[in-house]
Amino acid sequence: MKIIELKNVTKKYRRKTVFSSFSYLFEQGKTYLFVGDNGSGKTTLIKGLLKLIRFSGGSMKMAPVKYTFLPERIDLPETITVENFLINIGLIKGVTNIKDKTVSLLKEWDLEGNKKIKELSKGMRQKILIIQLLLDDADLYFFDEPLSGLDSFSRNRFLSLIRELKKSGKTLIISSHYPDHYSYDKILHFANGEIHEGFN
Repeated sequence: MKIIELKNVTKKYRRKTVFSSFSYLFEQGKTYLFVGDNGSGKTTLIKGLLKLIRFSGGSMKMAPVKYTFLPERIDLPETITVENFLINIGLIKGVTNIKDKTVSLLKEWDLEGNKKIKELSKGMRQKILIIQLLLDDADLYFFDEPLSGLDSFSRNRFLSLIRELKKSGKTLIISSHYPDHYSYDKILHFANGEIHEGFN
């Protein structure tokens, strides 16, 4: 089953063309890996798929599925505790038993809930972003450089999570500088304003 269909999508910023006339079909239950240098268009395509930015041309159709997004970076509120932040995110998402889920995930990811976010390292902040993603279930998962700042334990835990999501039939779209870390179905290479499918 197709989950996203792109036809001749183009993205331009003034005189710069990020990519042009890109057509592609994303299918349910598969893992897609985006690879390329910084500025090659990986994040731009993800934001376009999420409708956070508009494509300059072409068309996109997305199946009516629930999706969630792990950005490469985001400004977090500095003075709130980790646990309170995650509980508030869960309440916004309408998650039931949010307190229990938060405590369980904090333990699983070895993160102290009573610390204020301003006290945390980059790797710990990345764990918060991963946990907020896991508070609720989705069909389609977007990950933009998810391994950034993670220690070896957390990196292995995250890669295990990816395998679990794939096994449960989720559709995964991952942007990464570390393709060797992942098992994937399709890989897209971004370079010189073009996107090409490679081989697993």
